[in-house]
Formats: sequence, C-alpha cells, structure tokens
Amino acid sequence: MRVFVSVDLVDSGAQMLGVARRDLYVLADEKQFWPNFLKGVAGMWCAHMLVLGIAVALSTYLSGMIAWPATMFLFGFGMFTEYLQKLAENRMEGGGPAEAFLRVTTGKVMAAELERGPATSVLRGADVAFSWGLRRLLNLIPDVNRFDLYTYVANGFDIPVWNVLIIDNLIP
Repeated sequence: MRVFVSVDLVDSGAQMLGVARRDLYVLADEKQFWPNFLKGVAGMWCAHMLVLGIAVALSTYLSGMIAWPATMFLFGFGMFTEYLQKLAENRMEGGGPAEAFLRVTTGKVMAAELERGPATSVLRGADVAFSWGLRRLLNLIPDVNRFDLYTYVANGFDIPVWNVLIIDNLIP
C-alpha cells in the first residue's frame, strides 16, 4: 500500500507550511486514553517506590535528618545522570571543573587551547581525580529518567506493557 501526499504552496501571505518526514505517519488503530494514562501513573508509582526504597535503606543506617537530604541528593542527581556521565568521562567541552575554573578566571574561551605548564598539568590531574570519583559516585545514583513515561502519554503514543512498563520500570 502506498500513500502519496501532495503539499501545494498556496499564496497566503507570510504564512508557510513546513512538512518533515516524521510529521506524517499512518495510524493503524486508535486506543482509548485512560489505559495509557494508567500506565503512565504506574511509571510514576515506580519512581515513588524508588524514593521510598532509598529512604528506608538510608534510614536504617542514618538518622532521619541525614537520610532525607541524602535521599533527595540521590534522587535529584538521578535526574541528571546523562550530564554526570559526560562529566565523568571527560567529554565536556572546555574540560572538567578545574580546567573550566581556570578558563573562567583567565577569560579564555572553551575553543582556545591552554598553554602547557605546571598549573595546567595540575588542573588536568585534578580533573582526572574528580572524574574517577564521579564515576564511583555514579554507581550509587539511580537512573530516575527511566520512570518518566510522560512523553508517551503527552504525545499520544501507547506505552508498551512488556518492554517499557515491566522490564524498564517494574523489575528495577
């Protein structure tokens, strides 16, 4: 089966129509909204259970005044795991935090090469030590973004039960 789409340019003043390949798709079947909404709620429930599990685990060893900020720290940093992963692997433009501090204080742009010297070597060594410690910390931080199923619900796409809901959310 082939579908041909013709977009004609109609002289309507300043308004133009933009069409891309991904803007058009064929809808095989339209399902009801509420089952997909409940699947999204189940993903939020998994995120809440993750917070509860971290809080209970930390509260067995720490006091409540320490366990609560530690839980919020782990959950909050779990939202930025992609950025932290790039920082830990030294894939950030402009170097690590120490090299970026040197660039900010000396007014160097990120594209400029730093002059070689003992200060630059020490700062790059500090960035290597920082990235090593950050890689160890990333082992403790949970991936919170896997529980965000709002993009499926907001865009009207059905959340796959087995692959996304069970394997990616309920099992972890």
